[in-house]
This record gives sequence, structure tokens and C-alpha cells, in this order.
Amino acid sequence: MKRNLAAEFAEGFEALAVNRLGQRALPLREAESMTPPSDLMENLVALERELHDPAARRDPARVDALLHRDFEEVGRSGIRYTRAETIAALAAEGTSRAAIMSDAFALTALGADAVLLTYRTAERLADGSDIRHAHRCSLWLRVDSRWQLRYHQATPTAEHPE
Repeated sequence: MKRNLAAEFAEGFEALAVNRLGQRALPLREAESMTPPSDLMENLVALERELHDPAARRDPARVDALLHRDFEEVGRSGIRYTRAETIAALAAEGTSRAAIMSDAFALTALGADAVLLTYRTAERLADGSDIRHAHRCSLWLRVDSRWQLRYHQATPTAEHPE
């Protein structure tokens, strides 16, 4: 059965230490030591949700601090955005934008200073209904003792199951 990348993300990359041919990509001891601590998960979820907050999104200095110098994004639309385009677009957002709701966070350590955060989002309208559902992945890198978002991608999906 053919698997898609979103399904692999949703499962939290359980097979990170094993490549598609069943060969170990990392020594077992190294793979086992890459389990991220829960406080790291809480910290990165908070940073990710800060990027969903309208006040933070409209603050170019804050977004600048959160995004890695080589940041790039593939949006839900499939359009690729540079760091500068992202900062400018977020700063220009109006106050009437729907709230971004997020859940089902999973964190996978890719190395000592790199983690993959996957999750789901929907935009919540004033009437309480959710639209524009997506699976998302963010590559966070630790640079000078702080975490910065290096890459982000959204994939449209059907409505999330309850």
C-alpha cells in the first residue's frame, strides 16, 4: 500500500531510525537517545502557537526573531514563500483573520539541535465552525541556544475527525 508523507508525519516518524529499505539509518543507541524531553515539546508548541497569535504575527521584530535566517515555507496553497515574504505578509494581516486552532502535536528529534514538529490546524470562524484544515510540519533548529523555525509546510486535508 502506497503511503503519503502526511501519513508518515501523523505517525510521528516512528521509523526515523530505519530507512525505507529496512536498514538502520542511525545506530540504535543514537536513535534511542534522540527522544525529545517533554519540556522541549511544551516550549516548541508555545513558539508555534505564538506564530498563530495575531499580535505576534503583526510584529515584524518578533517574527524576525522566531524565523531562521534561511527560513522558507510552502503554504497550504502550495505556494513557496521566502523569509522576507513571510514577515511582510504576516505584518500586513488584518485584525479580522480567523483564529488558528492547533492540536495533535508530535515532536521528533532529528539531532541534538534539530526537531520536527507536526500537528493539525483549522481556522475557527466567529460562528465556531472550523474551515481550512491542514496537516503541518515545522523544522526547528537550535541556534545560539534558542529555537528558530527553519522550514514550514502545510498540506490541506479534509475536516479533522472528532
